[in-house]
Amino acid sequence: MTPAATHPRGAAVWARDLAMGARFAVGGGREGWVRTLLTAVGVGLGVTLLLGAASVPHLMESRQERRAARLIDLNTEKGTRPGAGTLLYRYSDTEFRGAGVHGTLLRPDGRSPVRPPGVHTLPRAGEMVVSPALDELLATPGGALLHERLGRTVVGTIAAPGLAGPGELTYYAGDDGLTASGETHRLSHFGGELPPRR
Repeated sequence: MTPAATHPRGAAVWARDLAMGARFAVGGGREGWVRTLLTAVGVGLGVTLLLGAASVPHLMESRQERRAARLIDLNTEKGTRPGAGTLLYRYSDTEFRGAGVHGTLLRPDGRSPVRPPGVHTLPRAGEMVVSPALDELLATPGGALLHERLGRTVVGTIAAPGLAGPGELTYYAGDDGLTASGETHRLSHFGGELPPRR
């Protein structure tokens, strides 16, 4: 309610205008009701559009923060020595029916290794934790082929802090055969700065 409407005289004017608008809507017959309905729908759509546009920057920023939190920065990990909190990792990406599936193989060096964001317990050899979207895909009849290709048992799902988006297909798997050579590296922490956009 406007400040003018709080004054007795202002309230009377406001009520009179409201009543006049109602009479126009009712007195106009079907066309009046249609105009009123279209106006209400237009206002509703406009408000929804504005709210959606206002939320986009926040969603994009949140997505970037989650991606940065799970980033592995090779530059800062060079020369990392084995320790209780370190682990070996190697990427193991694949593609299934045109969709990319991002995988990371892990092998802890000690008893208290770092964990990727959204992962409560590291998978052991032969196990994997997957994103909810990948879990749903693997549970479908068509996903059986992918499950066989990955060759591991699903023991958990990755929580929201470890995912860039709800539809992401990603997993972390335990692999005791990893050694620090070639494409296998050692890390002591997750998180870093994403490269600037071009």
